[in-house]
Amino acid sequence: MIKILLTALVINLNFGTPFSSSGDTVAFYDLISQNGVFYLKGTSEPFSGIIDDIHYSGRVKLGRQEGEWTTTRPDGQLLSRRYYLNGKKHGIELIYLSPGKLSSKTRWNRGKKDGFQELYHLNGELFHRTQFKKGVQDGVFESFDQNGLLIWRGFFKDGEIVAE
Repeated sequence: MIKILLTALVINLNFGTPFSSSGDTVAFYDLISQNGVFYLKGTSEPFSGIIDDIHYSGRVKLGRQEGEWTTTRPDGQLLSRRYYLNGKKHGIELIYLSPGKLSSKTRWNRGKKDGFQELYHLNGELFHRTQFKKGVQDGVFESFDQNGLLIWRGFFKDGEIVAE
């Protein structure tokens, strides 16, 4: 029996849990942010736990946003879905105008835009598409009218336009 308890203790010490030992779930407004680190109001240690309230849902690990985060309207409609890695946007970010209607789609890599960013017209048609590398515009940039017809194409290199 003691061997099983010691094994469980070693596993917990080595791997731990991503959240505080109490498994705190709080509302976003219960936290303050200082230099990108979240703290529970009235405390000095970085918060670890779950944010779940009427507008925000996500995880915080050692004061930094981690994994999937969503924002919603009071009626529950999704406004955005973002992913974080150690407090920095990482993965695909989706922002919605209304249910099912994208406003923008952006790819992030450790806090920097990396890949395509797409912005949409109110009617859902693609408005702009631009490519980023390590946070800087680099690659094709295209603009479309409300009917989806290409109206302009340019190319960027290291943030500077090099061709139209």
